[in-house]
Amino acid sequence: MRTSPVQLVFDTNILVDAILARGHFYPYAVQVLEMVARGECEGWYAPHSLTTVHYLVEKTLALQTQNHAQATQAARAVVGKVLGLLKPLPQVGNEFLTLDPQPGDDLEDLLIVTLASRYLPQPVIVTRDKWMLRADRPWQAAHPKEIVEAGGPPAWMAPRRDQPLSFVDPATGLKTG
Repeated sequence: MRTSPVQLVFDTNILVDAILARGHFYPYAVQVLEMVARGECEGWYAPHSLTTVHYLVEKTLALQTQNHAQATQAARAVVGKVLGLLKPLPQVGNEFLTLDPQPGDDLEDLLIVTLASRYLPQPVIVTRDKWMLRADRPWQAAHPKEIVEAGGPPAWMAPRRDQPLSFVDPATGLKTG
């Protein structure tokens, strides 16, 4: 399979942020998805996160419209549109059984990292989850704001190829790692 030099794997929270315009970082999530749409990088998602994304979108829309049938239809359409930009990571089914979580690990996130690491040569997990962004993790991860402010995925990755990763904590604005 021919791949782009940059493969972004979208964490569940980033997909939900972009779809629901959730939180003050959603414009960055949308901008990174637009980079995928323009072909600047590849975008991937973990299939096991689809039910969570759909559920959260449907629940939010149902509260807004007070019409569950309409919310279900709208959620399916908007989630389908966003996922149409992305490729699904292969998931055989027994990956969960091979995880070696440490105390405090988020199993859903750990499964995303495992799938991405097994299938893609240099995946970058796009997330705002501090657990995944920690510099001591053996994977590359970036907050969407970092990617956008660097000028896109290739520019963000260039200075980091041989350096430990750090990130800007959105809550404090301080650089860590």
